Amino acid sequence: MNTSQLNENSLINETDLEKVHITNETEENKKKEKNNETAGRENLLNELSEQNKKILKKTKKNTAISTYSPAYISDPIYQWEVSSSDRIFYDKINDFIIHQNVSTKALLVTDIKKNEENYNGVYVKFDKELCENICFCSNGSFFLYYCINPNKIEISDILNNHNIYLNVEINKLNEYELLSAFWLNNINLKDKNETLSSSDFVIVTNNSIEIFKFSFDNLVISPLKKHFIKSQYCWYDENSSYIALLSNKSHVIFPYLLSNSNAIKLPKIELNILKNDNINKNDIEIITLYNETYCIHKDHRNGRISFRCLSSALYFDYVLDLFYNGFIYTFSIDNLLVVFNNSNEKVYIFDIMYKKNKGSINSLSHQNNHTINISYLTTPKPFKSQINFNYVTFKPFNVLIDNHYGNVYKIKIDYDMLMLQICQHFSNLNTSVDVLLRRPNCKNRITEMFFLALENDIKIGDFLSIVNIINVNYRKLIERSAHKNSSSITKTNKKIIQSFDHLLKNLGDKTLITERDIVADTFHPYMIKKYNLDKKETLFNFSLNFRENEKNKKNRKKFVEEKNNSGEKYMLKYKIKKKIFETSKTNINSDESKINNELDENKNETKREDTSNHESNNNTLKNNEYEIENNINNDYKLNLNYSDFHNIPMFLIYALEYMKSLLYLNIIPNRILQTFIFDLCIFFKQDNCLRQLLQFYVISDSVEVTKRLFHYWKLTEHKWAYQFCLDMSLRLKEYEMVIHLFLSSKKYLNVISFIRNYNLFDYPISVIFQAIENDFDSPDKYIIFNHIILSLNTWITDYEKDPVNFSLPNLQNCEKWVKLIED
Repeated sequence: MNTSQLNENSLINETDLEKVHITNETEENKKKEKNNETAGRENLLNELSEQNKKILKKTKKNTAISTYSPAYISDPIYQWEVSSSDRIFYDKINDFIIHQNVSTKALLVTDIKKNEENYNGVYVKFDKELCENICFCSNGSFFLYYCINPNKIEISDILNNHNIYLNVEINKLNEYELLSAFWLNNINLKDKNETLSSSDFVIVTNNSIEIFKFSFDNLVISPLKKHFIKSQYCWYDENSSYIALLSNKSHVIFPYLLSNSNAIKLPKIELNILKNDNINKNDIEIITLYNETYCIHKDHRNGRISFRCLSSALYFDYVLDLFYNGFIYTFSIDNLLVVFNNSNEKVYIFDIMYKKNKGSINSLSHQNNHTINISYLTTPKPFKSQINFNYVTFKPFNVLIDNHYGNVYKIKIDYDMLMLQICQHFSNLNTSVDVLLRRPNCKNRITEMFFLALENDIKIGDFLSIVNIINVNYRKLIERSAHKNSSSITKTNKKIIQSFDHLLKNLGDKTLITERDIVADTFHPYMIKKYNLDKKETLFNFSLNFRENEKNKKNRKKFVEEKNNSGEKYMLKYKIKKKIFETSKTNINSDESKINNELDENKNETKREDTSNHESNNNTLKNNEYEIENNINNDYKLNLNYSDFHNIPMFLIYALEYMKSLLYLNIIPNRILQTFIFDLCIFFKQDNCLRQLLQFYVISDSVEVTKRLFHYWKLTEHKWAYQFCLDMSLRLKEYEMVIHLFLSSKKYLNVISFIRNYNLFDYPISVIFQAIENDFDSPDKYIIFNHIILSLNTWITDYEKDPVNFSLPNLQNCEKWVKLIED
């Protein structure tokens, strides 16, 4: 087969010069239109008076965001030169465009999911007459096709190296009318394509439904089930196992479930239409939305669509009125129902899962899962792209085939435009968030919308509604993930425990908003922007540095007001405090040993200052007063008025209400949210609020919280912060933090007993000695040394008596302190 010949056949019959000429003309026309529009606007604005300009501004606010529908027709995804020897098919399961060309005796199979520039599809040898339908099985290797006049049903391989066509044998096939032939899409097998060894397919005639099994390995076709029924039309959805047949009795539809190699008859559907009205092929459709399959009846005369759920145990109808008659075409895009009325050429968008009163947490109840409640999402509007719909064939998924001009289009949805139009149509954000959560890959849109709502001072009621909608969806996705992978999920006391990474792995393209997303993409950016914070610095570090800076300012003011003769001693203390502040400012998580080494250096400096004359001390006092005024400019510049924070700030209430919503749904908040609320309490100086959150375990135990509590206690010296940090560290078995607390609080005598009680024999004793030595303000330093040595002697004695139950302490690098005490 000549590939160049097929390439020529699959392209539009236009020369390059004609294409360039057409594009140049269209560009010039667009430029002329833009110039005319801008000139007209300028003339209009010049003629308007001030009063008319005000009216114009008001009308602009009330005008629609767009005159076109969020659903739009894409650029052609496939093009061909139209001739009598060509026919185009769409394979919904695999998203293939199949182009049959009889003259070249080949198929061109194009996977429209692939966006590579040099991708030209796959050519398949196919020496057959024009087919009525061609479709591939779920693994994309074998395809099923049928022809009429005479009737013929066959299966072939996509490679087809040996030109093999397997005939499907049906008794007296030419005596019946072929209605459809398609593969059954088994979802359980589709996830295991590597081990897929066979697939079932269905042949429907006006006399029967017959199910076959095709083996990929030995290429054998086996009949499984045959069900006799007289019918005129057959409707099916490739993504489900349901079909609907129109019996010889008019106005009666017989649905079937094709499952387990059997055709299960479902309750019949009687259509409420006039006796003289006939049912056409376009009147009925099978569609799947949110994993539920529906039979749809389109009443073109009255502009009405009726639903009947086939996959539910409850059978019900819901009538949707378009209030405009004409031919109706339906599509399903990301579980949205898109309806196109050919008479007024307007598009209607519906979401069957949307409920107007979906703001409460009680919406988690599953009682109304099978109740269809369709609501308009936007005002009906036309497509932006203008094409001649008279030549277009509407495929039930979202594909348009123009057999006159040789173009294949897809209907897509602009979710940004949909979001804006929903907000305008319903005058709130709740509906937009609710709808976008059920669309794929819309996380960034929702978090951005949430961020803008916080910037515009959203009311607490609206905030709670949005939060509840987000978290109810969060809870449902957790339950679905646990249900899918029950073997890998830990269940204790009726609680589902699964890791966050495991949840994301089973998420697919579904939209999920978690605590990480809210904090990282909404709460934290909001704080940075509102208070002009540094993006590289954490909120906790900034808060501590700022509060310590304020504390340092107060100390400097006291220094200026001090007038007694002990200036040199106060100067010494001031310099020490300033040095501590500088070290903590550069790195708040530095080791205590580094700070104490710097304190020793300051000691030597002050001794040298004591030997200086009185005049130099007076000069330093005057210079220091001047430095205090100038150093204010080097401090953190933050536009905070803490007099406004006597009550709990509104943003902290927002964060707490968000956590409350998660807890109400029995979702344990992630650590990132808990630590963020901790940081907010520090930032807004809500110490009592923080204390209560810790006391009632709203902020749960974690290593991150213990570190924050330690530095917070070092700054504020609150006893409750020390105790919370100590208790939490013991519960988490963070014993090094406990020792660090003892050393920082100068409880040196507790350290040795703690090390022995908790069997921390590897902990270096030299760290304890170094901390005591650095504590130059303690006059009882040598007494403490003696107590430590006595405790160590007791420890060593116990080891010598019972070396099995006791271990020696880690006495490396302790020689100099032992010699110091002996001297």
